[in-house]
Amino acid sequence: MKTNNGDNEILHFTKVYEEDFGLYMCTANNSLGFGIGYVELSGVPSSPVVTEWETSSCDRNNDSKGQTKERTKRRMCPRSRRQRTRNTTCTLHVTLHWALECYGSLIDYRLMFRRVRRNQNPSVNFRNNEDRVISWTEISIPADPNPIFLSIHTKSFVIHGLRSYRNYEGGLTARNKYGVSQISSIFQFSTTPKTSNKLHDIDDLFPRIRPDDSVLNHERLKN
Repeated sequence: MKTNNGDNEILHFTKVYEEDFGLYMCTANNSLGFGIGYVELSGVPSSPVVTEWETSSCDRNNDSKGQTKERTKRRMCPRSRRQRTRNTTCTLHVTLHWALECYGSLIDYRLMFRRVRRNQNPSVNFRNNEDRVISWTEISIPADPNPIFLSIHTKSFVIHGLRSYRNYEGGLTARNKYGVSQISSIFQFSTTPKTSNKLHDIDDLFPRIRPDDSVLNHERLKN
């Protein structure tokens, strides 16, 4: 379906079939010349967007049954300093919430995170990152079995065993049968106990997505 919004021409795919995926070309011309543009319609998921994170209260008796546990190397320190550190730090867990657009079922996510040191600048991206002071922790997270006709997928994941009062940065990818999404923008979170930060609202991220606009042909995309 083609619509016109002022100077913008919009092509709507109300029901997407697998054979619709591909590269589309748009041309325009007037008395001053000729222009051409390209856009790709793909089944690959969009980049995940972290919408919110929240930290738990301190757990000074934390066990090792968490999904992940940060590995740190402690330096030798005087007894007085070691005692002071014990009194001001603890372990806790952080819950991350994210959302993405995918017209089909997902397979899994890949979460990458690491601690940011006090004098370390946050990374710009993952591909060009040459800072190896603290390596990335990578986790594969199975996707929830959402119905195939859903277009907006949401997910929450708990990172256990993090030390309190630290700053972290991370990123996410999503995968389905068509491929892996681009890496998300790097997000940051802290481990100050009992804190949270809402970064985005899902309705603001995907304002035009409605259930009746995202119905796929079940039989074509199921196999």
